[in-house]
Amino acid sequence: MRTHVAKNELGWYQLGALWERPLHPPACMEIATDTLQFNQGIFMRVFGLLVSFAAMLLSGCSTMSSTPVSGGSVQLTANGPYAVVVNAGGLSPIVYEFAVREFGIRLPVTETNDVKGRIEVTFSTSTDGVIFSTASTTSTSSLNANVWYSRNSAVASGSAQTYAVAASTTGALTWQNSSALVVIRDKDGKRLWSADYAYKGGWELSGFYVNTPEEAARFCVKKLREQLERDQGRR
Repeated sequence: MRTHVAKNELGWYQLGALWERPLHPPACMEIATDTLQFNQGIFMRVFGLLVSFAAMLLSGCSTMSSTPVSGGSVQLTANGPYAVVVNAGGLSPIVYEFAVREFGIRLPVTETNDVKGRIEVTFSTSTDGVIFSTASTTSTSSLNANVWYSRNSAVASGSAQTYAVAASTTGALTWQNSSALVVIRDKDGKRLWSADYAYKGGWELSGFYVNTPEEAARFCVKKLREQLERDQGRR
């Protein structure tokens, strides 16, 4: 017996009393597949942009590097007491006070002439930011390699350099970009430990409250002392 197969006006096939759809997928499924492929392409492009942005953030972050403690923590303490000397331009007096306080936590520091070694701290900073008005805020710190500031007259050399700061402006989001270096030497000038901290306030959460050169100096000297603690093996 032959079965009658007919196609109605809606594109359905009649097989006896049953109706069957065509074998090819509906147009809505084809549209969904195209949409999925399009969304995957967008996702990969966005993901690539996010990876590139993350790499840019990492490259702009603050960095800390240091050398191992020569002779160990006990030997570093035994080479004291230390005199603190600072090269930070006109900021030298306040950087000196920060350094005496911070490094005095870990090492014997003195302001008398009875010294065995010295802690040399070099600091410079500049103000950067986003200006929302017509004026701007800038600052510079000029350093001289032959000028060291200290309360200890036996180790001080020269006088502090000038430090110029322009007037602050409302409507400006500013931060500090700073460089801080510390070298600890024994009485013969041998390097016992050193560290270098490059602070990028524009890439750090601390940049929202470390806005002035003085705040940057406090922040950076503290970071150097914390690095000394880590290298000494004690937190």
